[in-house]
Amino acid sequence: MDWKQVMKRIADWTIPPNIQKVILSNLRRTRMLDPELRSILARNKVFQNCHSGERCFILGTGPSISKQDLKPLKHEICFALNFFYLHKDFAEIQPLYYVTGGLLSHPDITYQAGLQWFHDLEKVANNSILFLELADYQFVQEHGLFQNTKVYYWQTRGDWRWDDLPRKGIDLTKPIYDSHNVAVIALQIALYMGFKEIYLLGLDHDWIVRYAERLPLHFYKPEDSPVEREGPIYWGYYLKDWKTLFYYHWTLWEQYEKLKVFAEQREVKIYNATGGGILDVFERIEYCLLFPRMQ
Repeated sequence: MDWKQVMKRIADWTIPPNIQKVILSNLRRTRMLDPELRSILARNKVFQNCHSGERCFILGTGPSISKQDLKPLKHEICFALNFFYLHKDFAEIQPLYYVTGGLLSHPDITYQAGLQWFHDLEKVANNSILFLELADYQFVQEHGLFQNTKVYYWQTRGDWRWDDLPRKGIDLTKPIYDSHNVAVIALQIALYMGFKEIYLLGLDHDWIVRYAERLPLHFYKPEDSPVEREGPIYWGYYLKDWKTLFYYHWTLWEQYEKLKVFAEQREVKIYNATGGGILDVFERIEYCLLFPRMQ
């Protein structure tokens, strides 16, 4: 167990989840005082409304996505999330964008596992535009990672408030809204880019059932992921604390609801084309209906 895991265990035992979020938010805000980091986020201006009126697909790693024919997506604008590069159709789809949830945000990921993850990603996703968490910028620089890849960074600013999103909007050149899932980050990026229709795939979000039954959490095998080769990183924690898992689900649903309202106010539609799961915030649509030749 490395130092990040030790600190995570201590925090989980001694600091309530909401207080943890406040502390992490303040740390991130402090780092933003650095002019160099502000200039890194300022580069994101190039993406503002760059896909105005278009449609895109956000590709998660839920088990259901392995049952869908993803080959038609090679002609679409796609956002791949976290370990989607393990999907058998990844090379054919060649997602234009790739978004990771970050290393610092996941204290259970060991230093070596995180380094291996980014090395693996570097090999297969060099044709994608990468969005990494700003907190990982120094890690990337120290190891000379992604030198032949276009890399941009995002940063979150902590807690949500119902009035913040309609009033302030989403500005990728500044800290965006915190998340309990990398899909929330990808949605904010897609909304900033001006997409008119956003389709979600592989966002099963049924971890509660899968934890209880010890079922696979993703389409890939744990041993294929550099951070899960010893088993899903959160199993031991959540199986002892269902209350925390329910809390994270509830908070995630709230984040999705706020983004849905924000999108609808701008006449943007977010559809859930996931082949299963329990995410009920967004209107469901049959994936095959999006591609007439599949019917």
